[in-house]
Amino acid sequence: MLKNSKIKEHLPSKRFTSFLEWNLRFKWLPILIAFLLLLGSVGTYFSLPKGAIDNSSASSLSITLDYKPDTPVDEVRKTDSSSKSF
Repeated sequence: MLKNSKIKEHLPSKRFTSFLEWNLRFKWLPILIAFLLLLGSVGTYFSLPKGAIDNSSASSLSITLDYKPDTPVDEVRKTDSSSKSF
């Protein structure tokens, strides 16, 4: 099936070739940029928060409901009793 087919020769990209040549001429700059990016990513990792919920007491979870001050007591009791259907 492929005996009569011809493979078109691949021509390298001129932009990639010039970029590669520049990187090989100035080796210290790409290495310096890569090192700075590594340090920045490690610094960013350590500055980010590490958890959404405190896992020291993972056996219980406390939930509170806040209502507007003018909410009638009957409505609060009605809502509170209907939300306990676990």
